[in-house]
Amino acid sequence: MRSIIRCGVGITALIQVTVAVPVAVGQAADPHACTYLTASDWLRITGKKDIGNQGPQASKPGETGAGTTECDFLSISLTVTSNMTPAWFARDKQNIEKGATDKWKVESVSGIGDEAYWMWDPRPGSDRNVGIVIRTGNKRVSIGELADSVEQSKPMLMELARLTLSKMR
Repeated sequence: MRSIIRCGVGITALIQVTVAVPVAVGQAADPHACTYLTASDWLRITGKKDIGNQGPQASKPGETGAGTTECDFLSISLTVTSNMTPAWFARDKQNIEKGATDKWKVESVSGIGDEAYWMWDPRPGSDRNVGIVIRTGNKRVSIGELADSVEQSKPMLMELARLTLSKMR
């Protein structure tokens, strides 16, 4: 499932990670994205079943850019990037809005993190990518999935995002 998600909402993470600021030598590494939500959190919020009994799958070192970790579970991807500045976040959002990635719609979101936006693939058909991207302090949190309905995915993704942010404090 990791490759499908990376091709979707993960594109944003990959574009943004290519210019990531390296973690300073001697600085403690941030927790991995998989530490913020338990398997039971994912199952309860999504209402999905872990058919393969694999549980959340953590990215391995080298799979993501410096300062970025990813956790995939139930066809949902949670990506956390450290050292995110407001300028970097704004530049990435602007690139998406201007069509740098060719296929995304963007809508600002208020009431979560320092700033946030929804992004989704507006092309018709099933299994479209939808995600929420949030900056909170110096971190970017991206949560996305392949979905039949953008509007049906948003409440679930928002709940996952709120829980993730609450555990980052």
